[in-house]
Amino acid sequence: LASASGATLEVEDVESGEGSFETDFLEGFTDVYQNITSVVARLSWPTSRREAVLLSSHFDSFPGSPGASDDVTQLAAAAGVLRALAEGPPLPVSVLAFFSGAEESNWVAAHAFATTHRWAADY
Repeated sequence: LASASGATLEVEDVESGEGSFETDFLEGFTDVYQNITSVVARLSWPTSRREAVLLSSHFDSFPGSPGASDDVTQLAAAAGVLRALAEGPPLPVSVLAFFSGAEESNWVAAHAFATTHRWAADY
């Protein structure tokens, strides 16, 4: 799909080692994590700048909950946006789609992506 329109779609797993960060959420605490897996996709065109807009959604659910519908709509929407953009005219910027594997545990996958992935500085 992407190559037919002149666009390139790259997809990568985002594997975090370990990390931690302070948050003011719920009166403040230190969030610590390890071994988080997420997925990131980058849609770009030959004339696109490295700068990117970011679409974000998550595929995890709170432990012990039935899950599934919590964010599946946003996952489908992000995939649909990538498809529609790939079929359209080139954009001046790239588009990153981040599919978080640990949003329900206070954004730890987002922290891992933002602090370790090579594309994070582009959005």
